[in-house]
Parts: sequence; structure tokens; C-alpha cells
Amino acid sequence: MRRALIVILAALAATLPADAYVEAVYPLQNVLNESTVIVEGVVDSHDATKQIAAVKMGRVLKGKNPYPMVKITYGGGQFWHPQALPRHLVKGAPVLMFYNEARQSQMYLNRFFVQLYGDAGAPPEKAWWSMTHIEIRMNRTFNGPVKDLSELTGKILAGRAKSPAPSARIPAIDQANVKELPAHGEPLDEAKLPLAFRKFDPNAKQDASAKAVNAEGFVQRWLVLGPIPLGGAEADPNAALGKEWVPGQKGLKPAQHDKATVAGTEYRWEVGNSTDFVLDLGAAENSICVAVSYVTSEADVAEATLLTGSDDGAIWWLNGLEVQRVLAGRACEKDQDRSPKPVSLKKGVNVLMTGVINGGGPTGACARFVDKEGAPLLQLKTGAEAPK
Repeated sequence: MRRALIVILAALAATLPADAYVEAVYPLQNVLNESTVIVEGVVDSHDATKQIAAVKMGRVLKGKNPYPMVKITYGGGQFWHPQALPRHLVKGAPVLMFYNEARQSQMYLNRFFVQLYGDAGAPPEKAWWSMTHIEIRMNRTFNGPVKDLSELTGKILAGRAKSPAPSARIPAIDQANVKELPAHGEPLDEAKLPLAFRKFDPNAKQDASAKAVNAEGFVQRWLVLGPIPLGGAEADPNAALGKEWVPGQKGLKPAQHDKATVAGTEYRWEVGNSTDFVLDLGAAENSICVAVSYVTSEADVAEATLLTGSDDGAIWWLNGLEVQRVLAGRACEKDQDRSPKPVSLKKGVNVLMTGVINGGGPTGACARFVDKEGAPLLQLKTGAEAPK
């Protein structure tokens, strides 16, 4: 029965819609191979009120492009992405379009990929392309300006260059990153770009300082270790959740780039930021991620409740004590679970830790504290380093 549960978790997590994020570490060569058309373009117009834009097509690098203009609508995009995209749709900004016969597309705009779906059945002059989302992990596929990707693509297609290997350790893009990224034409200092848009430096550190919870009280900043393969522990998900994966785990106060060895493999604690409310933990089959947030409270809080969500199951500790555990196969949503007993936050720093088990596909978690009336605790700050 226990082994059956982990199989069910994997099956549920693997049933993703066609417009899901690219979860894997995806080589640029795959993008080139899967694209029947690759074409350069520039943003020709943008109407932020109507949430539409037009991209004028130019030099074709692969295939035949029937579209003199690609008309884009982005208002129906997922998550925070429709709000983040407009400032980068600057007239004259270069783009590189990759698409296949079904008009599934990746548009590279100002250092990030945007997934689009075109109407393959419409005449080119009447077709609209709808944005689904910004690819928050395809910065690992390529990291740099559009002109560099265009030049590299041309060289690879001509056999004059090899496709670079993706960089798995580049942090995923979040809403703050896209907001901080200078738009086309604005002054740009490579050294001051968010880490998600810089050339990867394994020793560079992200901002780990305490950050206020969002408007609904969700924890925003974490330290993450993993994903760690479950190995034989996958036979018993409940035992896997309760296992001490790192020596002294429940009492740990790790810092960014601290190392931990699990079953002979070395891992490193890295900063993770919630996108809106969810901490994206990537995608790995039969694995567990451990995450820590240092929660700073302005005062003692008694009789609070911890509300969480997770993909898939999770265990939660607060100040070293287990306060919640759930086995499930599901996507992460707000407030899926609650601590069965009231929890207390002390004035100062509290350590919130979770272990999130995943059968397959994407994984993530979210957490917030509410008072005894159910109102979110908004005076909290959450960080990826213990305040001194």
C-alpha cells in the first residue's frame, strides 16, 4: 500500500497541462531541434490598456516564416506574468521567436523566454498569439541579451558552434527579478542584474535578508536544500517525511552556501523566493526538498495557526517541533492544511522548516501564519539568513 502511494503521487504530479512551465534543465539544442521556424524580430507596438503587442518579423534563421507581424495578447497569462511583461514590450526591443508547426512558441525577449501559442488555423494577417507565461527556469537554457542568442543560434545552425550546456544552478526567475531587470534602452550594469539574469557564478550570493510577508501573510524568502533522491525511502512516504536527512536537521540554522552531505552526495543551501505565495522547488522524481525560513516576529504571538500547501506531501517544524504532517498527491494551493493544534511565535527569530516529498513533476510549498480569528499575521518578516 505504501509503495502504491508513492506511485500515485508520481502519477498525479506528472499529469501536466500543455502550457506548463518547462521544468527540466533544457538544453538550447533541444529548443533549436524542436523549432520548425526561428526568426528575429522587434517589438513594433504595444498597448498596455488592451494588453496587446505586435512584433515585426525580420531575418529568418530556420525554416519559412509566413508572418510579417506576430500579434500578441497577454492579458490571460498565468500568475503574475501579465503584470510583469508590459515594461519589457518596448518599441524597438529585439526578440527571437522559436515555433513549431502547431504554433507552440518560445519568444526570447530581454533575457527571458515567454511561452506563446499561435492560432495555426488563421491566416497570418489575422492570427493572434496568446501568452501563457514567462519561463521561469529557461534562464538556465540561455542567459544573455537577445542579440547574443541570435548570433549563437545562427552559428549552431551553421555548424560553426556547439550548443552550450544548461546551468542547473542558476536561480529561477521570480516577479521581483523581472521588475528589477532594466527594460530595453535603459542603462544596464551586468554586475548589478538579478542573479537570475547574470552569467552564472557559483560563488555569487542572492539577497537573503529578511523580507516582509506578502499582503496575505505568505512566507516570501527561504533557504532550500535539494532535491534529494528518496532512494529506498520511497517505499514509505511517511517515514521519508520524518527521516533526518541532514544530521541535526531539526535544530539547524543554515546559512546560504552552507554544505550538507546526504548519502555520499554533497548539496548546498541556496536562497529560494516565493513567487506570489508558492516556493517553487523545481521538478525531480521520488525526491525530497528541505526548506528553512527565519521568521522574525515583532512580539510574542500565542494561539496562531500555520496554514500550508504542498506538492506533494510535507512535514513542518516550528522551532524544532513538528507541527504538521500530510501525505498527498496534488498540486500546491493556498491553505490546503492547517496545524492541528495552535502554534506560538516568540518575539524575535523563529525557525520554520519543511520537508516536501515529491513523486514526480513539479514540486513546491507555501506557508503563512494566521491569528486565532483567522486573520493573517502581517507584521512578520521572513529571511534566508538568521539575524545576528
